[in-house]
Amino acid sequence: GRLRQLSESPPLYELRYEAPYNVVGPVTSVPPAGSSQAEKLFACTCFSASDASGSRVMGRNFDWLAHPILVLITRPAGGYASISVVDLSYVVDLVDAPRWPFDGMNERGLAAGMMLVEEARSACELGMPSVSSFGIIRVILDKAATVDEAVALMDKYFVTFGDRPLHYFLADRTGASA
Repeated sequence: GRLRQLSESPPLYELRYEAPYNVVGPVTSVPPAGSSQAEKLFACTCFSASDASGSRVMGRNFDWLAHPILVLITRPAGGYASISVVDLSYVVDLVDAPRWPFDGMNERGLAAGMMLVEEARSACELGMPSVSSFGIIRVILDKAATVDEAVALMDKYFVTFGDRPLHYFLADRTGASA
């Protein structure tokens, strides 16, 4: 794709990602009981509202570290086009950028965001597809058009949280949110 710098301070880039990607894999062993816990909590907030004209908006504050940010545009085959925001400190190679969406919105008007939480757990069954806590946002943006579809999709995946347990905010163009 094409990478271009949008601003120097703060460092902000845009990438139109044009290659195939996959963020899902099968669960081949059941993880031990317990949960991921964050060492230090930050206080991010997401919200959805109507503006003065009745259009839906989603907003968030991002109380995180000041890293370069990538605005990522994807158009997956068989999925919805989307725009998402990626913290570039997580990305080793730009080919991995689709794996790291922090927030985003797809062409159907479904928005998804993540926020750090003290503790998180995910259901797990052998053979269940697994996805990282960031990758589930990519799955949602690529495959869901509504909040109900996104919640149903999330029930089908084992989300691996690593050392950053997250919870998610979903909102769609109808005003539904979860």
